[in-house]
Amino acid sequence: MDRLAIVRAWLPGLQKSSSRGQTMAEYAFILGAIAVVAFVSYVTMGQDVNAMISWQSIDNALLGAM
Repeated sequence: MDRLAIVRAWLPGLQKSSSRGQTMAEYAFILGAIAVVAFVSYVTMGQDVNAMISWQSIDNALLGAM
């Protein structure tokens, strides 16, 4: 076989693997974006939510249910 035929036989396998790697990179990017949004929303609203919840009343309600 000449070198061009070897490269042509090898090229389709290379294209499939790069496509799969690209998909994994896209998933990683989406996961990173979700993590950033979750962290920013926690930092922004975390203290407000904590102030709204009466942990003592929840604890008493759970203990009373037993």
